[in-house]
Amino acid sequence: MFFAEEVAGPLGADFHIGLPAGHDHRVAPVIAPPATPAGSRFSGTGLSGPPNPVIQASAGNTAAWRRAGIPSAGGYGNARSVGAVQSVLACGTARGVRLLSRAGCDRAREEQYHGHDQVLGASMRYGMG
Repeated sequence: MFFAEEVAGPLGADFHIGLPAGHDHRVAPVIAPPATPAGSRFSGTGLSGPPNPVIQASAGNTAAWRRAGIPSAGGYGNARSVGAVQSVLACGTARGVRLLSRAGCDRAREEQYHGHDQVLGASMRYGMG
């Protein structure tokens, strides 16, 4: 709700986190990548405990996934709206609407972590934005 009211709405962006059912017909299906050689598939094993579950690409084609409202993996929008929403991080303004100050943009892009990601198994850099 916050994103819709505070970001997408003011920008006039056709972008949703958690997709209303009335928009299902507009969504392109998720197509899984080709299979990888045996033994090279990502297992999702973290620091301790059981491995993280592997999410099948086909899950993204379900109504449950579209309605879930997962900000990191459940954003839906057309190219213009994705561009508008993401450009706010670059300069704080998009389509004549200021959503972040210069200091806010700098903070969102500031590196928060640089090291080995135990889940992905690779060196990663993360910021707030």
